[in-house]
Amino acid sequence: MMPEDSELSRTSEEQRTTRINAVAVTSYSGPLPPPEVLARFDAIYPGSAKLIIDDFLNESAQRREAERKALPSVLFRQTLGAVTASLLGLLGLGGGIWLSHEGRSLGGLSSVLGTLGTLLAIFLYQNKKSE
Repeated sequence: MMPEDSELSRTSEEQRTTRINAVAVTSYSGPLPPPEVLARFDAIYPGSAKLIIDDFLNESAQRREAERKALPSVLFRQTLGAVTASLLGLLGLGGGIWLSHEGRSLGGLSSVLGTLGTLLAIFLYQNKKSE
């Protein structure tokens, strides 16, 4: 005697196991994880939360010290660059004026316009870069 199709399908449905998999993803941004995550770290490995916080504090102090040491060098280079650019600009303008005075008006005009154009281009580039 063969079982009917409906009986077979009912039996296989009863024997079928349902399994649900769930994945929870959490993320955080910033230098330190949230307190709940630190507490879980500490539960797994006692003292790990203190290690993480101490490491963060040490790294922050080192970064601030490095920035403090680098700042005078950056300021010096910026000042030196501005002074050099000013001197070169004055030299180009002065040379153009001198050429014009000596009767070479085309050379003088091109020197003055070239210098002013270069200074204007640098100024515009720096303003766009800082935005």
